[in-house]
Amino acid sequence: DDKMRIKSEWKVRNFVKGLELFKRVGEVAEAEGHHPDLHLVSWNRVTIEIWTHAVGGLTENDFILASKINEIDMGDLMPKKKQKFWA
Repeated sequence: DDKMRIKSEWKVRNFVKGLELFKRVGEVAEAEGHHPDLHLVSWNRVTIEIWTHAVGGLTENDFILASKINEIDMGDLMPKKKQKFWA
């Protein structure tokens, strides 16, 4: 598939947190009337692809949606950072 699109990936804590990320993105997408492709890969990776299906490529609306998705607070969904110890 050679369609122009923008894509991002997040590693989440677990499967349920991935579904929660879908929910949060879905709320933004519904408000914008623009719906990305959401993928839960394996059990802890969420991939989101955005493009305008009607034109088969990118429009300004795609970048607006991506920007709004970036504003979503996802801190509670991401893996906890492991404390590093000095040897």
